[in-house]
Amino acid sequence: MVLPRVMVVEDSAELRQLFARVLDRTAVEHVTVPDAASALAALDEQEFALVLLDKRLGASSGLEVLARLRADPRHRATRVVMMSGDPPGGRSGEGPEPDSYLMKPVGVHQLVDVVRTQLAAFDEAEPSEGP
Repeated sequence: MVLPRVMVVEDSAELRQLFARVLDRTAVEHVTVPDAASALAALDEQEFALVLLDKRLGASSGLEVLARLRADPRHRATRVVMMSGDPPGGRSGEGPEPDSYLMKPVGVHQLVDVVRTQLAAFDEAEPSEGP
C-alpha cells in the first residue's frame, strides 16, 4: 500500500517536531522542512498529497511557496493548509488561496481532522488509474 505523502513547512523546530509526532500516528509518509527554500526543493523532487504550510517563514513567506506550488502542473491536485497565528482573510484576489486554514496554536485533534479531510479531498481529486 502506498501511503499519502505530507510535507510540513514550519520554521519553528518545536512545532515541526510536534506535527511529526502527530503524523507518525497516522497512515501517512511525511517530510518536515524549516523554510521556503527547502519546501521548494522538496516539491521539485517529490509529489505530495498535502502540504501543511506556515504563512510566515522567517525571511520568506508561505504565500510564495503556495504561489509556486499552484503554478506547477505536477502539483495541481496537492492540497494546501495554511497555518498562521493571524486570522485568514483580506487576500481575496491577491493570488492563489489555500484549501484550508488553521489558526495557531493548532490542537492535535484539529490537526488530525484537517489532515484526514484534506487527504480525502485529494483522493477524490486524483484521477483513478484505469486499465
